Amino acid sequence: MSRKLVRLLCGGGESFLGVHNRILVIDAPEDDMTQQWMRDNLNFLVDTEWKVIFDFDCNEHIYQFFEDTGSVVKIRSFDEFDDKSDFNMENPGQFKQFSEDIQHSARQPSWIFANGRTRVREVKYESLSQWKKKRARGFMKAVNFFQRRI
Repeated sequence: MSRKLVRLLCGGGESFLGVHNRILVIDAPEDDMTQQWMRDNLNFLVDTEWKVIFDFDCNEHIYQFFEDTGSVVKIRSFDEFDDKSDFNMENPGQFKQFSEDIQHSARQPSWIFANGRTRVREVKYESLSQWKKKRARGFMKAVNFFQRRI
């Protein structure tokens, strides 16, 4: 399976040519995709130098797989991508440092949990629709950030 994906991504070749900023978008694995199955079939994901990983699995299955292999990733929040967020307004210079860190980091992808994380308590919102709007806005800010800066 990994050989087929490499050939698909590399236009039939064995490796990438030129400069590429690899972005991975993942969702929760199927129930039969155990950690052992991931080690046997998805190890090539760990060996790829991703710039950013958008993870839609709030239960962190693939993240746990990366962590178990000893991979180093940097978990990011959506607030970090919005230069006008409360987080960045309260920490002057943070957004510039954050941008430089991402642009110059090698082998340390930004890992973004697009649907939140079950292990981390998040800010409570009045309604589910309010939470969805904030998540959608944050996701778009992150996508726009990577579109402009990489």
